[in-house]
Amino acid sequence: MNDIAKTTKLTLSVPVQIEGKTITELTFRRMKGRDVKAVERTANPIDGAAHLICELTGNPPELFDEMDAADIEAATEIVEGFMSRKAR
Repeated sequence: MNDIAKTTKLTLSVPVQIEGKTITELTFRRMKGRDVKAVERTANPIDGAAHLICELTGNPPELFDEMDAADIEAATEIVEGFMSRKAR
């Protein structure tokens, strides 16, 4: 079980401006049970993805709204990877 990464980094293809800061990289922490439960309470999959991306990276909800679609797709793949038993 030592091969499961505690965090994963994603370099954004398009930097995002949030609260006066330029974000070029996101660091994702692994999901916990409370994160899974929170996603189950969301109305649709996009809201769930937005919540997880922001929550797991410690960023405000505005981050998702400013992200490039390709970066959202890459971030979603990271989140999905956390659901598996081994890091990809």
